[in-house]
Parts: sequence; structure tokens; C-alpha cells
Amino acid sequence: MEKVVSKEKKNFKFPLYVTKKIGLPAWKYWLIRIVGILGAFLLAGIVCTILKPGTFGLFFSELFRGCFDFSDITTIVELLVLTSLLLLIALALTPAFKMKFWNIGAEGQILISCLVSAGIAKFAPSDLPNIVILIMACGGAIVAGIVWSVIPAIFKAFFNTNETLFTLMMNYIATVLGGLAVSVWIKSGSQSFGLLKQGIFSEIMGSTGTLTIVFAILVFILVFFYIKKSIHGYEVTVVGESVNTARYVGINVRKVIIRTMIFTGAIMGLIGFLIVCAINQTFNDSIVGGKGFTGVLIAWLGHFEPGEILLFSFLAAVMEQGTTTAASAVSMSSFLFSSICTGIFFFVIIACEFFSSYQIKAHHNKEFMSYHGEQKALRRKKYSVQDPSEKEQYRKDFAAFFITIKNEKLEKIKSEKNGFKRFVKTIGYKISYPFSWMKARRTFNKRNNKHFSFLNLMKIFGYGITYPVFWITCHIRFAKLNKKAMKGENA
Repeated sequence: MEKVVSKEKKNFKFPLYVTKKIGLPAWKYWLIRIVGILGAFLLAGIVCTILKPGTFGLFFSELFRGCFDFSDITTIVELLVLTSLLLLIALALTPAFKMKFWNIGAEGQILISCLVSAGIAKFAPSDLPNIVILIMACGGAIVAGIVWSVIPAIFKAFFNTNETLFTLMMNYIATVLGGLAVSVWIKSGSQSFGLLKQGIFSEIMGSTGTLTIVFAILVFILVFFYIKKSIHGYEVTVVGESVNTARYVGINVRKVIIRTMIFTGAIMGLIGFLIVCAINQTFNDSIVGGKGFTGVLIAWLGHFEPGEILLFSFLAAVMEQGTTTAASAVSMSSFLFSSICTGIFFFVIIACEFFSSYQIKAHHNKEFMSYHGEQKALRRKKYSVQDPSEKEQYRKDFAAFFITIKNEKLEKIKSEKNGFKRFVKTIGYKISYPFSWMKARRTFNKRNNKHFSFLNLMKIFGYGITYPVFWITCHIRFAKLNKKAMKGENA
């Protein structure tokens, strides 16, 4: 049979294309997010079960215990400290990201601040009061964070360099400087300072990092008002939307870029100070532990809005701390398993963000749809799948057959003279109703030669699974037919 092909179709189009969703209701958007979050935790549990069979329930119980064990206040405090740390990093990146200055250098900016803070705390005169050393370490860390942040800002403002690559490369420089400082300052060959003896915070509520929560609250309020209520925040938003518009209304773009990165650097310095003097109370070149990159993801997922950033900081902290506890309970590497689960969490959430903002559609063409219909009919025959019209007729015939059997059984029950026996038979009929339906279905299939074997059921399953590939294959074949038709006409 000859295929009717389009004379106008000259080039093959990929059958699927992506379009932006417009006017998606807020409840649908958040429903997609909630489903993604629950799916991420469920997927982490499945991964745990695959690695250690029979641990699905244990994984979730230990995850909950590792984060929300109210009998141990230290567990709650540690969760809030981790949340605060991730929140601080994401908030520090938010003003630059709103300005579309893609600062990927949080890791290096924090590491340099940690290095300076640790150096001051370690080598400060021992006769100085602890509070003075803490102030010096904090001031030094903030200055270091500002310097490390302003360098790429200056190059961006005056030479229009690519800030993404610039800040990313500075991470590696910071790592090398950190390792060099440790090797020079620690003659024993150790890769760490060891626990600092001065310039550190005391334990509060079972944790030395408790004050991080206080600083996180203060910075949250500061960033919120900076972005939402200040003139500087307005200028950052305008520069992010359009540099040309900002220049047209009289905004000094260079000044805004440098000023915003000074603000970011100051917060990064504070974070470095808290990591060294409060949370870890030591220094090594891997002390940040990838949290700078985690902060980038959290800021992006939160759409640079402080409230949403707080939510995702908390969820990321729950995933990291909870999976660490769960890994210990099932005898797995805590760091490795926690990293895998955190990666799964962000992968699923980012996928949900894509589907909440975009939709995948297929190109429609009348001639293609006709060709596709013919191929689909052949494919149904190959996989022994009923045609929709046949399937509907099958349902109607079976429904009539089952109603007949059902009425016969009910008449038989009603004909029972003994009231108690009639009541017992009625209850038994209702309980066995699903089995009666299955028996009737089997009887009907045998009478009409429509009994499906396991092999046919597997074919039907394969039909559904491979349908997307079939759709794309149809497009490719249809394009080739068009091309042959065009060649024939030109000849």
C-alpha cells in the first residue's frame, strides 16, 4: 500500500519539543514540588534496600531518629546548625544571583576565610582574652572573604570576564593555598591544624556551633530587607533584568556589581569564621566539604527568595544528617551513602522544577497522524493488543455475562427459606465477590477463546513500555518517505 506523504515537508523535525508553561496555578506548582520531595526520600529508601536488602523500614526509622530524636536535644541542635550553615551560604549567594552574577566560588571564598580565621586563632598571643581573639578572627575572615569575592567582581565590571569560570578557578586556588598553609605551618606533616586551643566558642546545648543558628537568623533578616526593602536591592534586581535598562535609568552597573560582591564576601567571611571557631574548631583544606556547591543548588531551587531557601536548606540538612545516621545503622559508609542520597534528592527536585516550568509536546501533522495510525494498527496486531473498539465491545459483553451470573446467584440466595442461612450466604457472597468476578472472567475468556497467556501479557506490557521509541521511529520513517517522494518528483 502506498503511503501518502507531504510534498511541502522538506526537513525532518524532531518529534518532541519543549515549551514553557504559562499560568500554572500555585497549588499545582507546590504539589509537583511536594511529590518530588517525597519521591526523593522514597527513592533514597529504595537505594538503601538495594544495597542492603530488608532495610527499607529501618532506613526511614533511623532517618527520623537521626534528625528528630526529641529525647536527645543535641540531635535537634545539630540539625539546626547544619540547616543554618546551608542557609547562610545560600543567602550569601542570593544577591549576586539575582543580579545574574553567577558566583560559583562560594567554596573557595569560605575556604580562604576559614584559613585566615584559623591562622589568627592559632597564632594569636595566648595572653589575649578569648573574646578579643574571636573578634580578630571574625574581622580577618570577613576581610578575606571580601577580597576573594571582589577580585572576580572587578574583572567582571571592568573587563567583562566570565564570572562563572573565574570564580570556579578561584576555588582551586583557594584549595591549593589552604593545603600549602597547612604544610608550612604544621611541621609534623599532618593535614590538619588539630583542635584549636584558643579563639573558639564554648558548648551551648551540647554543641559548639549553636551560635550559628543565631547568626543565621540575623543574616536571614538582613538579606530579606536588603533584597526586598532597600534601594540597593532594587538596583540589584534592575541590573539582573537588563544591564542596558539599568544604565538607561542612571544606575552605575560597575558599582552595583562590586558592592554586591562585597556584601556576599562579608557573609562568606562570617561563614568561614563560624566553621573554624564554632562548628569544627580546626582547619584543613577540605573543611568546607562541598557545602559551597550545595548552597548554589539551594539558592537556585529557592528562586533566590529567602523563604524558599530556608525550606530547601532544612530539607537538604534532613537528608544529609538523617542518611548519615541511617547508613551507620545498616553498616554502610556514612559519607558515601549520604552523598548518594543528597545527590538523588537534588536530582529529583531539579527534575520537578523542570516539569513545573516546562512541558514536552509533540509535533502534529495530519498526514503523519494518518501514517502513524496505520503503523500503530500493525503494531497492535504484532503485540496481540486489542483495538480500542474491540476492547470496548469485550467489556460490554463481559459485563452482560457477569450480571447474568450475579442475578442467578442472588435468586438462589433469595430462594433459601431459612432466614439465618440466607443471611450467612449473603455475607459469604459479598466477601467472595472479587473471586466470583475473577472466576466469571476466566469462564468468559474460555468460552470466547480470549484466554491470554503469560507471554501475551508480557507482550502487552512491552507494547506500553516501548511506545515512546515507536513514536520517534515513526517520525524518522515518515521523514525518509517524504525525502524519497521529493527526489522522485524532482527526477
